[in-house]
Amino acid sequence: MLIWKSVLLNMSFEKTQFPAWEENKEEKSSPKKAYKIEVGQTPAINTNIAGTGVYVEAHNRRREPREIHEQKLERVRDEILNHYKINKSNSVCIPNGIRDIRAFVVLKSKDNEKEISFFADGNTSHKDLLIALCRNFGNVGTVKNDELPSDFVQKWSIKKGFIDPVFKGFKGYSDLRDAYLRVIEEKHKDEISAADLQDLKSGKADLPNWFVVG
Repeated sequence: MLIWKSVLLNMSFEKTQFPAWEENKEEKSSPKKAYKIEVGQTPAINTNIAGTGVYVEAHNRRREPREIHEQKLERVRDEILNHYKINKSNSVCIPNGIRDIRAFVVLKSKDNEKEISFFADGNTSHKDLLIALCRNFGNVGTVKNDELPSDFVQKWSIKKGFIDPVFKGFKGYSDLRDAYLRVIEEKHKDEISAADLQDLKSGKADLPNWFVVG
């Protein structure tokens, strides 16, 4: 398996560092390229419009809790923590929930963004994850009646995102995967080769297992 190292900064490629390839030794039996999110990248998909396919897939509920692949989840979580430079001690995980796709949130202090940041993930709503951070870290805020503090958004910069719960580059979610591919094709058509784009579309290369909400 090969890892395609691209560098996205505010949704734009830096041509001097794109593309580069290196070997991933985890799946030699099935060589495949993988699009990897490096530091500074912000792949964003708008999942906020109710009724759209991406909204439905991102917010779908399950009748039974989904089995968690702990080792794969840990790798993706570490990737996000490294991406946003968050200490693991400042993260919390909600073991399971009713949502199909796993959500995550990143908090950064508006007063001291470089030093104070937090992370939470779980198969639940983004609001539940923010409340969990408040309950686990006293300096985040105080929750009353399951409501966030009134000054929460004044104090914290909030990033929301989703993680593929089966870690296959959202192949089980056609609308989200199509939206991800469109972000790459429409915004970066001058920086990505036709062959590499076709590999992503055909499944010969894998998309990342997480994205932020635009």
